[in-house]
Amino acid sequence: MKVMKIHWYVCFVVSMTVVASLLAEEAGNMEPNPGEEQIRHKDGRLYVGEVRKGLMHGQGRLRYPDGGYYVGAFAQGMREGKGLHTWADGSTYKGEFVRDKSEGQGVLDMKGVFAITGNFKNGAAHGKGVKNYPNGDRFEGIFRGNLHIEGVYTWANGDVYVGPHDGHLPHGEGKRTFANGDVYTGSFKRGRMHGEGTYSYAEGAKYKGQFVKGVMEGKGTMLYTDRSRYIGDFKNDQMHGKGVFIQSNGVRLEGEFQNGVLIGE
Repeated sequence: MKVMKIHWYVCFVVSMTVVASLLAEEAGNMEPNPGEEQIRHKDGRLYVGEVRKGLMHGQGRLRYPDGGYYVGAFAQGMREGKGLHTWADGSTYKGEFVRDKSEGQGVLDMKGVFAITGNFKNGAAHGKGVKNYPNGDRFEGIFRGNLHIEGVYTWANGDVYVGPHDGHLPHGEGKRTFANGDVYTGSFKRGRMHGEGTYSYAEGAKYKGQFVKGVMEGKGTMLYTDRSRYIGDFKNDQMHGKGVFIQSNGVRLEGEFQNGVLIGE
């Protein structure tokens, strides 16, 4: 899977940040300017801006009863075009709207939770985008309904995963490269190594076999840096069960292992 290049997002974010600051200043003014009209909706919303045939149409400002507001373009009574929507808690979406929902290019900033820059459809991130978390984690890839579908997840500690997701976590056949140089390639389930896979240690050792909930468990083969190897059962990352340990000089130790130690031949 190739890492997607999204340098155009940078230009988009800068332009939308400038637009957002201007719109935010304008949002506080709910007094009609020359050429503007005021509409009070039955649900408590207050609109000030351009009007056509009694509907919000053109540039305007819409304030909601809960303290949220929208500043930008309208068409036939709905948000349509570019604008800024701010929720009462300070979260924002700035970008394009279609028929009253975020659709097109935009930036969704859920205050203190995450921020998504990319493509939106029907009110949620859909298609290519980038999601940044306050703790420094980052996802870059394909979204559907604000959920991760496939892409690259980078942890703040330097770990990197490439592959499919179940909405938030690595899930399916993928690859995780750890900050210390270790690499796991294989099956993931709900964010953990689970199923068949290969774990390669930075110093040269390699395990190939089964994993359960993030640890080596089941049948597998471990190749060590001194060319010795173990073939057999594993449990909780250790030789455990029936197996054979072949030393680098060819000597075989076969039998029952427990917590990494041969207890009976």
